Amino acid sequence: MAPQARNGEYALGAPRGAPPIHMLARLGHGLLVGATLCGCLGFVESILVLIAFPYHRDWALWSQVMPAYFLAGILLGATVSWVLPWLSDERDRKAGYGPLLAAGVAAILAAVYLVYRLHAHWLSSALPSFSLPALAATVGMLLVSAFAFGLARRFARSRYGWRLTSFFQPFTCYIVLALLLLLALIGRQLPVQKASWSQRSEQAAASGSPNVLLVVLDTVRADRLGCYGHFRPTSPQLDALAAEGVLFQNAFAAAPWTLPSHASLFTGLHPTSHGAGWEDARLEEGRAEFTNRKGEGFLTLAEELSRRGYDTCAVANKAWITFESGLTQGFQKVWDFRTPAPQDRFFLNILLDRLQFRFESRRQRPRDKGAKKIIDQATDWLAQGRGREEDRPFFLFVNLNEAHDPFQPPKSFAGKFLPEGISVQEAQQLDQSTDRRKAFDCGSADFVDREPETLHALYDAEIRYQDQQLGRLFKALRESGLMEDTLVMVTSDHGEEFGEKGRLGHQLCLEDSLIRVPLILRYPKRMRAGIQVSHLASLVDIFPTVLDLVEQESGHRPPVTPGLQALEGVSLLPAAVEDGVPVRDFIIAHYANPMAYLRTFPCFQAEQPEVFPLLDYGRTITVLRGHDYKFFRYGDGRRRLVDLQADPGETQALSEAMQGPQADLMARFDQRLTQQLNAYQQRRLILLSPLYNLWGLTRRSGWRQLIQQTEQLGYVGSEEPKETEAQSLVPPPFLNRPGE
Repeated sequence: MAPQARNGEYALGAPRGAPPIHMLARLGHGLLVGATLCGCLGFVESILVLIAFPYHRDWALWSQVMPAYFLAGILLGATVSWVLPWLSDERDRKAGYGPLLAAGVAAILAAVYLVYRLHAHWLSSALPSFSLPALAATVGMLLVSAFAFGLARRFARSRYGWRLTSFFQPFTCYIVLALLLLLALIGRQLPVQKASWSQRSEQAAASGSPNVLLVVLDTVRADRLGCYGHFRPTSPQLDALAAEGVLFQNAFAAAPWTLPSHASLFTGLHPTSHGAGWEDARLEEGRAEFTNRKGEGFLTLAEELSRRGYDTCAVANKAWITFESGLTQGFQKVWDFRTPAPQDRFFLNILLDRLQFRFESRRQRPRDKGAKKIIDQATDWLAQGRGREEDRPFFLFVNLNEAHDPFQPPKSFAGKFLPEGISVQEAQQLDQSTDRRKAFDCGSADFVDREPETLHALYDAEIRYQDQQLGRLFKALRESGLMEDTLVMVTSDHGEEFGEKGRLGHQLCLEDSLIRVPLILRYPKRMRAGIQVSHLASLVDIFPTVLDLVEQESGHRPPVTPGLQALEGVSLLPAAVEDGVPVRDFIIAHYANPMAYLRTFPCFQAEQPEVFPLLDYGRTITVLRGHDYKFFRYGDGRRRLVDLQADPGETQALSEAMQGPQADLMARFDQRLTQQLNAYQQRRLILLSPLYNLWGLTRRSGWRQLIQQTEQLGYVGSEEPKETEAQSLVPPPFLNRPGE
């Protein structure tokens, strides 16, 4: 018979007919101990998660996960309270109920953790969970937990057990639980801590500074939008935005894929300057150190707006837009859905997700590449959710990845543009894997019947679904009264090829199908509705355009820094008005040597690289594109000139050996490209070389000397520049310059 209550205590076990109060008291104590243990573990885990999280830190995290940990503790405590009376004896009662309850809860937690680690990390993924070796290993983990419980039970019976008894008394548990609740309330009151690498000006932004919304529609070609003439209604929301703003008909990315294109967008520099690409798959901070003095890095738009008092935020679900790639530097808050959120890093959530995946793995999940949750998060933040500083103007960057391959739109959109005779099920069965795409480029795979038109239809359906989600963002801006005070900029980072020239995807070339992108600006206070600009524009122009508008609207022009002097883009505002003037008549694009990428192709043989069928693609490409001609310079020494009026599809090239005026034209383009790239490099070395920081020449006292040196190089006039006027140290981006 289990022991009875003695001296006012309740028994571990009660005989039949014992008063219910004993069992209820035992159960209540178990619930308290379980909640206390799990709550303490959850709080410690929340601190560790926030320390390890690479982005902003929200101290309200504990209050968000606390209920789940309390509930788990209550369930464990109830279980242990019910089981222990049948496993205990007189010596356990004398030792006290609290330590034994805690030991039971801890043993179950240890068993769950060890079994999870065993199946998630230690056992081979090829080994079935219910195979004999896996089951034997699981039993071993359970025995380890039981042994640990036995040790804890033995300690509780020892003369030192009273220490545990006093700690796990109900009164002590109440105090600990109250403290955990208090910490949750304090965390809700603390402001969100900005990302460690971002800056935040303590000064308020200049009065009148507009909000800035920059949306990148990943992989969207300009010619696939209705406002750019596409025959399908893929973009009603964007069409409406273009009707209210300014549309650039000839805008171009500086690179054909995500990392270097976004790096150029954020830094205002060409890939030849920032270096991010296949040869260096990260936008480095660019900081060199000499005798403990650091040089300037690559200034980003987010960093500059942060210095001017803006609240900066990025929301994306893209593998390249992460802290690892360097593209999130400068953003004070980042929601990167490719990186597990803080809530998803807790063991309890990881365990539940794994169980849900195992038992619901056959259920078809929504085919969405993240657009819905991205827009949900962006609209929540705009509605002054956690982390938004409403007394500051905002810079919000959003990347939507729906149009990236594989093209798998949600079911309600998948059949919207499919050709007659092709069902949604047939379209979804197309092999769009990376291996298939690479095999196609290698020439070892070809299209099946009607595959090209089906891929085009699915691509357009992705754009249409993405456009719907984008409409939700615009609606939220209007309903919150922010739309008219916000500069809205929508563009893309690159286009897509569909096998027309033997290539799928967006690599290996700089054709217009990859670098011509949409660019739509809306800011009714400065831009008239419905304007279409035919002048050339580049994504490197976004940075100076935003700063130009901010300065015009606020009337405040801070001193020009070397980082701003080194920008390679130009403001598009003079062109974004009726009868606007061109700000450039050529653009530059660059594609770094993709050999690191080509090595992953199935037709590459490391033992015989010379027989690789795509070996000719293993070189850099740099393009100088005007309105009528497009000049290609390849890393292997070859040159190419395309007459865009006679050959808009870039299907043929003018021979390098051509004679007469065409040869002179090619030589002129070649020389102009060399001159421009060299000038960009020279300016950066003048303004931002670490040696200048070592010598102290870029300090305010050395600014006059720096200007004098650039005057001697012939890039600026002899008149000393005013701090409120940006100076150009390179020739302007025009092929036909005055005097030539």
